Amino acid sequence: DPRADTALDLIFVAATSVVLVGILRRRARAIQRAESERERLVAVVEQAFDSVVITDTQGAIEYVNPMFERVTGYSRDELIGQNPRILKSGVQSDEFYREMWATLAEGRAWRATFVNRRKDGTLFVEDEVISPIRDAAGRVTHYAATKRDVTAERATSKALARQTRTHAEIGAALRNIRQAETVEATAELVCAEIVSLAGVDSASVVAFEADGTARVLWAYPPLERGG
Repeated sequence: DPRADTALDLIFVAATSVVLVGILRRRARAIQRAESERERLVAVVEQAFDSVVITDTQGAIEYVNPMFERVTGYSRDELIGQNPRILKSGVQSDEFYREMWATLAEGRAWRATFVNRRKDGTLFVEDEVISPIRDAAGRVTHYAATKRDVTAERATSKALARQTRTHAEIGAALRNIRQAETVEATAELVCAEIVSLAGVDSASVVAFEADGTARVLWAYPPLERGG
């Protein structure tokens, strides 16, 4: 019956249309989710506390985030197309960089501490991880580096280490002092011993009286009169 065949054709077309609409809707939702996820990832990288730089396999910079600009002093426009060696300080040896590139060529991440140079010429210290980025076929297409400026942390750590070492040296020096005939003479020996230590330029011994007043027993260099 021709009418039956026509009805079957219409049913098939309608069913096919419903399936296609469902597929297109699911695909549209998937694309929308992927786009939303991409926007979130971009926002995270743009607002990250760490510097981020992405290069091609030849080392040409394709992307830097705002933190990278703030830390280095270079603008994004100045950096795109440049090689990260623009930050090279000369502190790292050629062997350091050969080992880095050999590691990356093997498809492995490279972790190290770099001393780099800002646009204004000042040096800064970064803990850095460089990772290969692969395409769907597994080929390395880019390198991404995340970098954290640890200059202040390292300076604080060194200062604390120096302070601890100085305190230990002062303690050892004081243990060698013998009491002199007067308090003032003993204070002079104490100051002389302390200023003999490396990095110590001045010392003073102060006595606090029962009424709360303070009296300098000895100081090196000598205090000015009335000081």
